Parts: sequence; C-alpha cells; structure tokens
Amino acid sequence: MRLEERGERGLVEIIKKLWKVKSEWVEEGIGDDCAVLKNGFIFTMDSFVEGTHFYYEVYPPHDLGYMTLAASLSDIAAMAGEPLCFFLSLSLWKDLPEEWVTNLLNGMQELAEKYSCELAGGETVAGDEIAITIGVLGRAEKPVRRKGRRIGDYVYVTGIPGRSYLGRLALYNEIETELVMCHLRPEPRIREARMLVERYTITSMIDVSDGVLIDLSRLEGEGGIYLESSLFPTDPEIERLCDVFLEDPVDVFLRGGEDYELLFTSPDEIGFPWVKKIGVVREGEGIYIDDKPTEVKGYEHFC
Repeated sequence: MRLEERGERGLVEIIKKLWKVKSEWVEEGIGDDCAVLKNGFIFTMDSFVEGTHFYYEVYPPHDLGYMTLAASLSDIAAMAGEPLCFFLSLSLWKDLPEEWVTNLLNGMQELAEKYSCELAGGETVAGDEIAITIGVLGRAEKPVRRKGRRIGDYVYVTGIPGRSYLGRLALYNEIETELVMCHLRPEPRIREARMLVERYTITSMIDVSDGVLIDLSRLEGEGGIYLESSLFPTDPEIERLCDVFLEDPVDVFLRGGEDYELLFTSPDEIGFPWVKKIGVVREGEGIYIDDKPTEVKGYEHFC
C-alpha cells in the first residue's frame, strides 16, 4: 500500500506499532501535540518544506521565520506548557542569499524573545530543497492531553479559525487584507492556555493546525461532538473574502488550517471574551454539525 492511500494518520499508526524500544523517561510518546517526559518536560518537533508548506517567491523570510517557530510553540501551548528552548535544523540551497537566512533567523528571534526561548543548537546542511525543522523543549506542571473529554463538556475555541486560510489565499492572489498577517504571523496561545488551566477545568485540548474539524476528531474521550454552526465566530473581513473567493464561511471555519488557536473541552462556562463556545459533548460518537453527521476533512499529509 502506498502512503497516499494511508495518509499521515496511517503512517503514524505504522510507526507506533513498529517501535518497540521504551524509555523510563517517556511518560507519553507518539499521539499528542508533545511528548510528555519525566519531571514535567515536554517536547515537540515540526518540519516545513518549500513547495509543501511555503513558497520561496511568496513568503518574506522574516515572516516565514516567525510563522514556523509560532507553529512549533503552538504545540507547547496546546499542552498548557511554557517553552524553554528550541533546536533548529536547516536544509538550504547552496546559492541562497545570506540575507534571506539572516532575515529568517531574525523573524524567529522576534518571536522567541517574547518567551525567552533560546536557540540551543541544531544543524545546517546543503540540499535541493529548503526545509526548516524545529524542535521545542518546554515544561508543563500538568500537561493537558488530547484525551479526556467527557459527556456534558462544552466545546470551545479561541479566536476566529479560518482567518489564516483566507489570508493565505489573499497572499497568493496579491489581495490586500489584514488577514494576510494572520497567516504570516500567528500568535501561539501560550499565555491564554495558562490562563485557562489556572481558572477552569480543561479536559482535552489541541491547537488548530490542520483545521477545526480534523483537529476536533483527534480529541479523544467520551461521547460524540455536536457543533452548532450559528455559534461559529466570524468577522466582516472573513465574510468579504469568502465572497471574493467564493468560499462558504462555515466550511472555511471548519476546514481552514494554520490558525494555531486552541480547541478544547471543559465542563465549565468559560468567561474570557476571546473564547467562544461552539458545541457540546453528548452521548453518541463522531462529529455532528447542526445535529447532522459530518465527514471529517482537513489537511493531511500524503493524501
């Protein structure tokens, strides 16, 4: 069977079944936003490849550096952790201008300074494609897992998912809009995650990287997830760009990705204005929108 038939999830399952070596340092390995290690340490790794995640001609290197590190820090946020340091591996063209590389690093440094997240090491190689791999070491007193939702929980999201997707379309089509920066310079919700766990009971959490719908399907636990489309957050600029690109706002909210907002479940009524309730966990299985079962779609590598 080819990887395009299995998809990313299928490949991950192969790796989990194949790997037999265990370590007393790993409390929870493959299957969550971060690996959970002893003493509260957590670790995540992401790769970004030119031609798959970004295009050299389109993405300003400073913004690209900011964006790639933000995506990795978002995994730390999804477990309510704090980043400590990160590691960087770069595969670069031999004829790449030095200025491009320094701008990339300056973009990363701009974001890293906000969290005192030091670049602790890495690797550089010459290659036929630009590839950026980032590993982040963090710490979480009580890591919030993807698994743990309970019947009766509410489903919440921070911010307005879909803005990054429309911003990417606008970037490629050279349309001016504030949403371009939502795509190029997302903010990892590290502080917001800490505020949530300090005040409320959070039973499961994930960041929105591949789309609300597919990322919701990765939250495990009791019951089925019932979403109400009238509760989905939006704004006038989303509505305007949906008209421009002939997109459905509900579909954009559900299937757009790379927002790096937090998607979580809780039995509590969350009082923060930047959090919106979008559904509830009830008896059943699967995901429903306005009481109708829905096919889970979103971005998945190899498919």
